[in-house]
Amino acid sequence: MFTLIDIAQPTTVEEAYSLLTKRKNNQLIGGSGFLRMGKKRIGTGIELSNLGLDYIREDEEYVEIGSMTTFRSLETSSTIKNNFGEIIKKICSRYNRRSI
Repeated sequence: MFTLIDIAQPTTVEEAYSLLTKRKNNQLIGGSGFLRMGKKRIGTGIELSNLGLDYIREDEEYVEIGSMTTFRSLETSSTIKNNFGEIIKKICSRYNRRSI
């Protein structure tokens, strides 16, 4: 179990960074990963869902994946499939089955 003193939902990456560095026990939270932290006291939980970081973008030289992109989005993305074949889909599919 963890203790969360406060929660913030910043609207810019700069605001999120400022909150994160404000106190040592502030922490980024997102998805369900923060539920597995065990016993911990968090000053401010910084929730990133309002930052638009759930994307997959293709450029001429690279594919950019936002930090809030879900495994399901990776699994079903035509951009990911076209650039990496089926390997990412297989990995995400296996992970999703274990999480249930």
